[in-house]
Amino acid sequence: MEQKGITKKQFILQTASTYINLLLGVYWIVTGIQEHRPFTWISGIVFIGFSLALIISLYIQWRRHPVVDEELDRQITRDLKENMKGMGIFFGVIAFGFLLAFGLVLILT
Repeated sequence: MEQKGITKKQFILQTASTYINLLLGVYWIVTGIQEHRPFTWISGIVFIGFSLALIISLYIQWRRHPVVDEELDRQITRDLKENMKGMGIFFGVIAFGFLLAFGLVLILT
């Protein structure tokens, strides 16, 4: 099986999103214990396990197959910025729609 390398920027971006998943797993554990719901805290433990496995896998992949490519790093940064702009526009349109709908309800009632 061929291993593809990742750049340092790819490693940082992918692990950052996985760390957010770790926080979500911790939240599930805490709320599951507080609310006496064993399924929730067990799911949190499993989720943390998968997230840690992914972080370790990314680290090993980055260490064994490093890629140093400035053009690829620039493209990744450009793609990330474009994705963030697109998500901002998308959620902005949705928020505007909710504001318009609730505003019309308030005006018409």
